[in-house]
Amino acid sequence: MIRPDKDIVLTGWIAGEGTRILAEKYEEELKNKLPRSIINRVKNVECLEGSERLKDILGEDCLLYEAGEGGIFAGLWNMAETLDTGVVAELSCLRLRQETIEVCEFFDINPYMLCTKGTFLIVAENGNHVVRLLAENGYEAEVIGYTHSGADRVVLNDGETRFLESRIKDELEKFI
Repeated sequence: MIRPDKDIVLTGWIAGEGTRILAEKYEEELKNKLPRSIINRVKNVECLEGSERLKDILGEDCLLYEAGEGGIFAGLWNMAETLDTGVVAELSCLRLRQETIEVCEFFDINPYMLCTKGTFLIVAENGNHVVRLLAENGYEAEVIGYTHSGADRVVLNDGETRFLESRIKDELEKFI
């Protein structure tokens, strides 16, 4: 069982899957605003398929949770709900590609609430060790926060605190 006061590690980049879906569905509209190179990068985003490889690398001492629908904010909430813990995450550590920002600005949507399938949250005793292990195996990851024994589930940004909500709708729902 995972106890509070553990590190949270994020694999990959957030909102990649949602951005890819939007770029495929609205490619013509995006061509009028964004360079072809950005659209191509977005359409070719690779999402990590399944967690079996990560489990093999990390062993049983870590909990893996796919962020998925509703984006990273929903992923953090759902993970904390599953663990019955509070969560503190640092917004600046949530890995976001520039092309995702461009597409989200075009559609006026929040990338932190956009489908992030293929991105995993990992709860571990030593997040830096997990990041090193993943890097040795070709994965990008970063420690983004920690769990705690309280009930608050928050994201910090330059001294401001945003409380996460339990019912976060995926921004894709506006378009599909």
